[in-house]
Amino acid sequence: MNAGLAQDVWQFQIDKKECFSISEPLNKLQNIILPKIECLKACIEQYTLEVSVVITVEMKAGEGPELTLSKDNIIFLSKINAEFSLDLYVD
Repeated sequence: MNAGLAQDVWQFQIDKKECFSISEPLNKLQNIILPKIECLKACIEQYTLEVSVVITVEMKAGEGPELTLSKDNIIFLSKINAEFSLDLYVD
């Protein structure tokens, strides 16, 4: 008998918003999480959590946001040891 893998997922989602750069929603996420980052890092270490940040981009061809991250974004992702991915939907 083969058993499947189980996992728990905690998800935090910010509101969908039009933006010029993907760093904008990441900045919003940083502003929410940074005040509690030490607590989050402790949970990540204690429970061996995996962290992933996914930005979903819905756009028309040729009209998408800049796909750039600031240095602060990269430092933030590193602090929480997060994987980062873009989920692109192009009409």
